[in-house]
Amino acid sequence: MENISEKRLLSEPCDIIEEVKAIIFSLSGAISSGAFLKEQHSPYVKLHLKSYLESHWETDEVQADIDLLRQSEEVTKADSDSAHLPAKDLPKEEQLPLIEKAVIWHLDNNTNNASLQQLTGHILREGYKTGKLTADTYEDVATALKEWHTLGKRLVVFDSFAADVQKAYLSHTSDGDLLELFSGCYDLNNGAKDKKQSYVKIAELVGFKPDEFLFLSDLTAEVAAATEAGMKTCIVSRDGDDSLSDEDLQKHLVVESLCELMREEFENGEGPYKKIELGHDGDEEDESNEGPEDSNQGAEEGAVGDSAEDVSE
Repeated sequence: MENISEKRLLSEPCDIIEEVKAIIFSLSGAISSGAFLKEQHSPYVKLHLKSYLESHWETDEVQADIDLLRQSEEVTKADSDSAHLPAKDLPKEEQLPLIEKAVIWHLDNNTNNASLQQLTGHILREGYKTGKLTADTYEDVATALKEWHTLGKRLVVFDSFAADVQKAYLSHTSDGDLLELFSGCYDLNNGAKDKKQSYVKIAELVGFKPDEFLFLSDLTAEVAAATEAGMKTCIVSRDGDDSLSDEDLQKHLVVESLCELMREEFENGEGPYKKIELGHDGDEEDESNEGPEDSNQGAEEGAVGDSAEDVSE
């Protein structure tokens, strides 16, 4: 993979931010490590599933979650008896162990749909709110989010994790409450992340044209879908991703850090429009590039919609 200096000489990735009104982040990959989230979330759900169902059994939320999962096509058509949920008219004491068994089966078999994410998401939401789960972000995330928010960019998340999980996660990060910087959180109720129409729908919900968005993800299938929808896209390849093909590198903008998409250079400690021009020999040439007089700071700030409305319209 090209190093950062070489890529800057070719394309100046930071220019793309000036061309868009909104930025969509994949929570896993762009904001936090997908592997970290998976390693933390699945064991937590398995450990707390039984106690959560028992303590919340009488709530409308849990009953709605179970009903949705019971009706899911992935559940009804699964080829294992362990994957099926019990009938609703069975006594609680008979339903609980069967529901627990089914949910764990789907977690182990990587079932990824909105109904499973909704139930497990409510369990994870409680984990973040109680401090039992930690929300670690990449070290460049908080600074990038704050800069782009200040510039008036609309920031949203689209991820397979339920909207409630996204919000709980962003509210309890090691960098503080980052949720206030976002305008919305969208999940699989808006469609699969590798489908063009999902991005078209989110663009409509946010209120901008697709070509006014930048989508950031570490997965080429998602980036390809967003590109097909008309969005500008960028693959965030943390630590260098050997799985990216030469074709991927040719077709897509690839960065290794969100710093590459920012005007501010951390090492200089100067303002957000201080730009470093790299000569062909790699030496730095200082050149101040003043930003626009109006940074659109009057845009809606911190308006995060209620998850139920945001993800199901």
